[in-house]
Amino acid sequence: MLLSRTKPLKASTLAELFGRVTETTFQEVAPQGNRRVTATDLPKGNAVLGSPPSFIVQVEGDLFLVNSVAKPYVADFQRASEGGDTTLVGKLQQENQAWLSVEILHPEAASAANYRIVAQVIAELLSNDCVALFHPESRKLVPAHASETLAKLRAPHPISAVFGVAPGVL
Repeated sequence: MLLSRTKPLKASTLAELFGRVTETTFQEVAPQGNRRVTATDLPKGNAVLGSPPSFIVQVEGDLFLVNSVAKPYVADFQRASEGGDTTLVGKLQQENQAWLSVEILHPEAASAANYRIVAQVIAELLSNDCVALFHPESRKLVPAHASETLAKLRAPHPISAVFGVAPGVL
């Protein structure tokens, strides 16, 4: 998600959000002292671990990474998106101030079910501050039109619906 302003996230917010999407409960794992939190700190079961700007979310044993970063995603969208819509690229050059990503951490966990979790979490986070969605793997950039984008994110194959590409296909 390429945003016009920062979207602050907390572990409790993500636990609630992933809980709604998966219809399960999530445990929040707090950092222990001054030590940096790692994936080995995750308990059994569903959990959210971390603090801004990055979080690890464990869902049924699979790991997801959520980032909310208060700076533009890239300086040159024209090059990053392989010559996408020039009007959208111009808008991003002016408006993009932050980005948020929800990713499947390990390639072996990439499945239709996990892509649906990613898309549904993004749908829950989508708001007027989202200028566009970017799929780094395919370098596809699409505008974020709220109602149309929400419907595509909730489709059975959301990556194909939103970006016109199959997951894992360049």
